[in-house]
Amino acid sequence: MAHTPLITVTAFGKHPAWADHIDSVPAPGPSLPRFKSLLYTNGIAPNVQRWTRPPRAGEADEVNPQVLDSDQADDAASLIRLDHLLSWYTPEALVVGKLVPSTDQKGRRSYPFVLAVQCEGAGARWVRQTLWPTLAPLAQRCRETPERDALQGVLDEHAAALNESLATAARGVGTPTDDASPPIPGGVAALRALSRALGDEPGEDPPVALLRFLYQVRRVTHAAPRPEDWSALHLRVPLVGGETTDDLTLWQNAARHMTGDKIAVLALAPADRAWIDLILGPAEASHFLCLRRSDLPHCTDIAYTLSPEDRQALHGILEGEYPLPITKETGSGIFSRRADPPSGVTTLSPASPDSASGSADPAPPAQTKRPSNDRHIHFMLWGIIALALLIAMLLVVLFQNS
Repeated sequence: MAHTPLITVTAFGKHPAWADHIDSVPAPGPSLPRFKSLLYTNGIAPNVQRWTRPPRAGEADEVNPQVLDSDQADDAASLIRLDHLLSWYTPEALVVGKLVPSTDQKGRRSYPFVLAVQCEGAGARWVRQTLWPTLAPLAQRCRETPERDALQGVLDEHAAALNESLATAARGVGTPTDDASPPIPGGVAALRALSRALGDEPGEDPPVALLRFLYQVRRVTHAAPRPEDWSALHLRVPLVGGETTDDLTLWQNAARHMTGDKIAVLALAPADRAWIDLILGPAEASHFLCLRRSDLPHCTDIAYTLSPEDRQALHGILEGEYPLPITKETGSGIFSRRADPPSGVTTLSPASPDSASGSADPAPPAQTKRPSNDRHIHFMLWGIIALALLIAMLLVVLFQNS
């Protein structure tokens, strides 16, 4: 039986070896094609014409605004470079990647080069220690590789090396032991870690900044009973003092907990900036304007008026109450006093190197079908049958007497 790679590496966007967009690097699926469509086709491409600088002094008013190159920043237009780390979690897969400024053969520079790595069966510790540090240098190496075949060779070589590293870690051989830092917490522990990191106001526990984040996510998850009906949400959140990739993972874990791991959560971290952009749910083009906008507020700074009931519910979430409302799909509720997923929701158990290395990071959970309670339906059916029999007996008696 052929071995299915646990790590798959692909690239798309602009590259000097192509006259236009990269069109010949395979993206095995289904997660990588979905990711490319989300980020590039439906995210970056529709916004390129919107990322423009205003006319400079001396230029005629009728001069069209100039599209900003992917490697440029423009303080006047509040625009930054397309230079980001990213992580896209879905209930089916995890994709991490790196955007770097790039160009095509014709010198057009409006689009970036995108490196994307799909992870299957990779534990959080391995992703943190092995995968994240390789992304930026690999993306730059790919960007500087002059020929198409050579680029594909670089991607294949790196995928093979990552798969070997992952297999070795899964066997417990050569597992890194020199990193004594604690794992990035998940679930309600991620919220509590953010509460400690953001709690710089004396006497404020939990900090209002975190309550504002929880409040905005909760507004979406309580607006409709089914996750597929939730609206997409963009939130800009601050770095909280750790490594950028650690903060990115921490905020993403917090968003995953608040949404019950039922929808996609995309986290984007621009280089040399003090924020992370989170996009929850079925993102549209407008949600990706944040990629180059530096003038958007942090959601933790937006002064929402929180009612006492809001505060009580949000405090309860930090104490371990399940964050989603009671529905047939979730099988639990906001006042259920449980930090774990509801019964009927299990966790994935692929071969994970974290299980061999003793990491406490949880495996990504997946939703399973919860059996429905049909007792009331059975009672209704028996009632209908009994009523039909009674009517039949009455008709027989009436027919005999006539």
